[in-house]
Amino acid sequence: GTNFEFVTDLQNVLESRANDVFVNARSRIGDQATFRVINSFENVPVPFFLPRNIPVLSGTYRWTNVNVGVRTFNGRLLTLQADVTCCSFYDGNAVTTRVTLIFRPSTLFEINVGHEANAIDLPTGAVDIHLATTDAVVNFTPDMQVALQAQYDNISKNFALSTRYLWEYRPGNELFVGLGQSALISERGFIAQTTQATIRLGHTFRF
Repeated sequence: GTNFEFVTDLQNVLESRANDVFVNARSRIGDQATFRVINSFENVPVPFFLPRNIPVLSGTYRWTNVNVGVRTFNGRLLTLQADVTCCSFYDGNAVTTRVTLIFRPSTLFEINVGHEANAIDLPTGAVDIHLATTDAVVNFTPDMQVALQAQYDNISKNFALSTRYLWEYRPGNELFVGLGQSALISERGFIAQTTQATIRLGHTFRF
């Protein structure tokens, strides 16, 4: 297969482009692997900054990357989704990896643990970006569940946690409880910032 993506400004001047060709192989049970070649173009009219104040200078940039991805059958106890993209970025180098592990012991419980890393090395500087995420869902009944999400990145050093409880005790009537916590995790330890709580009752009127 192939994909073409073009972005222009209001005067139809090309700002960015990404074209790729790919080959996908899939087993009978559902495991699959994909190999992709991606050609990119970026027109940068003014400089901008990556994290850690790494500048990308104005100009036009063209580069070609390869991407390899695998995904195992999601009917297993453990499911793996992973891909790596290498090795160019603007006028430097970059390697991007994404890994997600899904643990699904039953239809009632599922937890996803993910990590994304970007190792960027430009003539103007280098930066490593890491993002870790966790998602979990517990279905007590078809009408009652608890969902949890957590996220942390090494650039902002911000940690965010969200927990949601939903119970549809009658069709069209539900109870929702949400709790959220943000914090800063740095050399000084865990520093709580914002705590939020939401309780909502929903009722559907039929007439």
